[in-house]
Amino acid sequence: MANDPNMITVAVGTICGTARPLMYIPSGWGGITILEAKAAMGGSALASLYLCTMTDGVNPVADITSLCGGSSAGWTKDLPQSFVFTTKYVADGSYIGVREATTGGAVGGTTAAYTNIMLSYLTGGHA
Repeated sequence: MANDPNMITVAVGTICGTARPLMYIPSGWGGITILEAKAAMGGSALASLYLCTMTDGVNPVADITSLCGGSSAGWTKDLPQSFVFTTKYVADGSYIGVREATTGGAVGGTTAAYTNIMLSYLTGGHA
Protein backbone atom coordinates (compact mmCIF):
# COMPACT_ATOMS: atom_id res chain seq x y z
CA MET A 1 0.00 0.00 0.00
CA ALA A 2 1.31 3.47 -0.87
CA ASN A 3 2.34 5.73 1.96
CA ASP A 4 0.96 9.27 1.66
CA PRO A 5 3.33 12.10 2.54
CA ASN A 6 2.85 13.98 5.81
CA MET A 7 3.62 17.67 6.31
CA ILE A 8 4.27 19.73 9.42
CA THR A 9 5.19 23.36 10.04
CA VAL A 10 6.80 24.27 13.34
CA ALA A 11 7.23 27.82 14.63
CA VAL A 12 10.56 27.76 16.47
CA GLY A 13 10.98 31.46 17.27
CA THR A 14 14.37 32.99 17.98
CA ILE A 15 17.30 30.58 18.14
CA CYS A 16 20.89 31.54 18.95
CA GLY A 17 23.48 28.90 19.74
CA THR A 18 20.94 26.29 20.75
CA ALA A 19 18.76 23.52 19.33
CA ARG A 20 15.00 22.93 19.48
CA PRO A 21 13.06 19.72 18.85
CA LEU A 22 10.65 19.72 15.89
CA MET A 23 9.06 16.29 16.17
CA TYR A 24 9.44 12.89 17.84
CA ILE A 25 9.37 9.72 15.74
CA PRO A 26 7.56 7.11 17.86
CA SER A 27 8.86 3.58 18.25
CA GLY A 28 7.11 1.25 15.84
CA TRP A 29 6.87 3.75 12.96
CA GLY A 30 9.86 2.20 11.23
CA GLY A 31 11.52 5.60 11.04
CA ILE A 32 10.78 8.38 8.57
CA THR A 33 12.18 9.51 5.25
CA ILE A 34 12.20 13.27 4.83
CA LEU A 35 11.11 14.38 1.37
CA GLU A 36 11.81 18.09 1.70
CA ALA A 37 12.46 20.72 4.36
CA LYS A 38 12.54 24.51 4.25
CA ALA A 39 13.08 27.34 6.70
CA ALA A 40 11.52 30.80 6.52
CA MET A 41 11.96 33.81 8.75
CA GLY A 42 9.52 36.66 9.25
CA GLY A 43 12.34 39.17 9.31
CA SER A 44 15.86 39.64 8.05
CA ALA A 45 18.43 37.73 10.08
CA LEU A 46 22.00 36.52 10.09
CA ALA A 47 21.74 32.87 11.06
CA SER A 48 22.85 29.45 9.92
CA LEU A 49 20.60 26.44 10.55
CA TYR A 50 20.96 22.68 10.45
CA LEU A 51 18.39 19.94 10.91
CA CYS A 52 19.71 17.33 13.32
CA THR A 53 18.79 14.18 15.20
CA MET A 54 18.32 14.32 18.96
CA THR A 55 17.92 11.36 21.30
CA ASP A 56 16.48 13.35 24.20
CA GLY A 57 14.81 16.35 22.55
CA VAL A 58 17.48 18.64 24.00
CA ASN A 59 20.97 17.76 22.78
CA PRO A 60 21.86 17.45 19.08
CA VAL A 61 23.43 14.13 18.10
CA ALA A 62 24.16 14.38 14.37
CA ASP A 63 23.40 16.85 11.59
CA ILE A 64 21.25 15.45 8.77
CA THR A 65 21.58 18.51 6.53
CA SER A 66 24.31 20.79 5.36
CA LEU A 67 24.13 24.44 6.37
CA CYS A 68 20.94 26.30 5.47
CA GLY A 69 21.23 30.06 5.21
CA GLY A 70 24.54 31.40 6.30
CA SER A 71 25.68 34.21 8.52
CA SER A 72 27.48 35.97 5.66
CA ALA A 73 24.57 35.79 3.18
CA GLY A 74 21.78 36.34 5.69
CA TRP A 75 18.07 35.64 5.18
CA THR A 76 15.50 37.57 3.21
CA LYS A 77 12.21 38.10 5.04
CA ASP A 78 9.56 35.47 4.18
CA LEU A 79 11.71 33.81 1.49
CA PRO A 80 11.96 30.07 2.28
CA GLN A 81 15.37 28.43 1.95
CA SER A 82 15.77 24.71 1.37
CA PHE A 83 17.78 22.35 3.54
CA VAL A 84 20.15 20.06 1.62
CA PHE A 85 20.21 16.62 3.21
CA THR A 86 23.24 14.48 3.95
CA THR A 87 20.82 11.73 5.04
CA LYS A 88 17.03 11.70 4.69
CA TYR A 89 16.23 8.68 6.90
CA VAL A 90 15.73 9.12 10.67
CA ALA A 91 15.14 6.06 12.86
CA ASP A 92 12.15 5.68 15.16
CA GLY A 93 12.68 6.58 18.80
CA SER A 94 14.55 9.75 17.76
CA TYR A 95 13.74 13.43 17.62
CA ILE A 96 14.32 15.70 14.64
CA GLY A 97 15.49 19.11 15.72
CA VAL A 98 16.78 22.38 14.32
CA ARG A 99 19.98 23.93 15.60
CA GLU A 100 21.53 27.32 15.05
CA ALA A 101 25.14 26.99 13.90
CA THR A 102 26.74 28.61 16.94
CA THR A 103 25.85 25.40 18.83
CA GLY A 104 29.18 23.66 19.40
CA GLY A 105 31.28 26.77 18.82
CA ALA A 106 30.76 27.47 15.09
CA VAL A 107 30.25 31.08 14.04
CA GLY A 108 26.58 31.88 13.44
CA GLY A 109 23.95 34.39 14.43
CA THR A 110 20.38 34.67 15.61
CA THR A 111 17.18 33.73 13.79
CA ALA A 112 14.29 36.15 13.40
CA ALA A 113 11.53 36.04 16.04
CA TYR A 114 9.15 34.44 13.53
CA THR A 115 11.05 31.44 12.22
CA ASN A 116 9.20 28.47 10.72
CA ILE A 117 10.51 25.06 9.69
CA MET A 118 8.45 23.06 7.17
CA LEU A 119 8.95 19.29 6.69
CA SER A 120 7.35 16.74 4.41
CA TYR A 121 8.03 13.07 5.12
CA LEU A 122 6.98 9.45 4.75
CA THR A 123 6.67 7.04 7.68
CA GLY A 124 7.89 3.46 7.61
CA GLY A 125 11.05 1.77 6.36
CA HIS A 126 12.02 3.88 3.38
CA ALA A 127 15.72 4.07 4.29
